[in-house]
Amino acid sequence: MKIITKHIFLILLIVLASEKANSINTDSLSSAKLFLEIGLGISDELAADHQINYPATTSGFSLSGNIGYRFNSFFGCSLESGFIQLSHYSNENNGIVNMTLNAIPIQANVIIYFNNFNLSASYGMYNLLTNINAFGDISRSSSWNDGYSASLAYTYYLTDSFRLSGEFEYIYITNIDRNILRIQLYLGYWI
Repeated sequence: MKIITKHIFLILLIVLASEKANSINTDSLSSAKLFLEIGLGISDELAADHQINYPATTSGFSLSGNIGYRFNSFFGCSLESGFIQLSHYSNENNGIVNMTLNAIPIQANVIIYFNNFNLSASYGMYNLLTNINAFGDISRSSSWNDGYSASLAYTYYLTDSFRLSGEFEYIYITNIDRNILRIQLYLGYWI
């Protein structure tokens, strides 16, 4: 418990120190701005409420892109799309069997800003892509499922135009009952 407390305290000190060091002119953020972001990260399934009869890996990489509008220093919105690797399985012992499940989200985000942090709530559609290669036979399918997400991000302003953000995001895809945690690093640009 002491080790966890020390790490939390250290993270808080780093955040507070970077708040002082990150002295970008926040007055420029009070006006409306269009922004673009690209993000790269990892995703992992939190809890498997569904039955999987094979030892699939439920983690992978993710990629995303946002285009959005910050109305003022408190509120913004964006459209997001990307790629999330949900699970994959490979077994070459008794023949070649490869299976993957990936998602391409298209969602709308509502963003609330406070200091260098932001909270985001999203709703949208996820195109689920399934690829199965079993003993030389290839099968592909796709289906649309709705889902939502909530995230917390911390932003470090590099310049008046560029910023880096670290984000923790919870994603829930309804029809397949998937709970996913995604951790991403974003590079953003104010237009």
